[in-house]
Amino acid sequence: MYDGSKLPLEENIRKTREVVAYARERGVSVEGELGYLNKEDGSDEVEIVCTTVADADHYIKETEVDALAIAVGNAHGLYKRKPDINLKRIQEIHHETQTPLVLHGSSGITKEILGGAFSLGIRKINVNTELAIAGSQAAYGYIKDRLDSARFEIVMTAAKDEMKKTVKSFLLI
Repeated sequence: MYDGSKLPLEENIRKTREVVAYARERGVSVEGELGYLNKEDGSDEVEIVCTTVADADHYIKETEVDALAIAVGNAHGLYKRKPDINLKRIQEIHHETQTPLVLHGSSGITKEILGGAFSLGIRKINVNTELAIAGSQAAYGYIKDRLDSARFEIVMTAAKDEMKKTVKSFLLI
């Protein structure tokens, strides 16, 4: 995964090409990113810069990435307001590029919207925030009643088990 999304398009392309060349020599696939979401803190102070069809097509042709993470109303972290995912843009980009698409910032997007996104060309989602919260809540739930006797490895097992359940819920989309 190479994220040059904050860079101007041509600089992002140039740097992504370098990553792709390095990765190809080692038999590794590359996911690029186009369109700026926000800081990884869920803030929505910065306007999300959506990926255009033309830019996606140009970027993929120039970089030959294996997958492309796009910005279509998604954001990193916890959403401050209901996400408005542009499913039509996903469909247009996929139709034009025929490249597997990725949706970063999928925590907090409904399973119905994610299912629609998958049907239109999304092939991978990132839900780190949702997994982190599930693990943290499980750890807290275990510790709060056992503050004097909680063992770290058991706390971590509780967190890991809850995170597994969360992952499985996404596999059913």
